[in-house]
Order: sequence, then structure tokens, then C-alpha cells
Amino acid sequence: MWMGDPDEIKAKCVRKPKTDRDDAKPLRDLRQLLWHRHRLVQMRTRIMNQLQALAMNENKRWKGKPGSEAGRAALEKLPLAFWASRRQSCWGGWTE
Repeated sequence: MWMGDPDEIKAKCVRKPKTDRDDAKPLRDLRQLLWHRHRLVQMRTRIMNQLQALAMNENKRWKGKPGSEAGRAALEKLPLAFWASRRQSCWGGWTE
């Protein structure tokens, strides 16, 4: 507790600058990074599901991931129907 003249007490007291904006900026940046990562994971999941559906349409199933090197090699060896081979070439990775 301080006792004395309020003006002198106020003059001796060191003011700290408000930091709400400074505190909010890193939080906003982290939120943007988290949102971006979430979208990338969604895209990867969609692609993996499409690859697995493509393999299942050709009566192929495997326990490994279709996105792994072994899974990709197995996918490249599949004799695909015309529509599937066209779809494959649209991905840019494989040719007919």
C-alpha cells in the first residue's frame, strides 16, 4: 500500500505499454499455419482415398498405404480401364 500525495505516487509508478496487439499477432500467425496444415491434410486424405478407390475398382487390395513407394509401384502396374487411365494422366504422374 502506498500512502502520500497521489500525484507523486502516480509519477513514481512506471507504466507498462499495453501488449494486446503484440500478443495477438503470433497467435493469429499460428492460427493461419494450423488452418493451412489442416487444409493440406484434407487434400492428402482425399488423394489417398481416391487412389484406394481406384485400386479397389480393379479388385486390388493391400494392407500398406497406396501412397507409399510400394503402393505406388503396385498402382502403376495395374491394367486400368480407359476412364481410369485418362484420370491417371490428369494427375500428371503417370502416362497411358
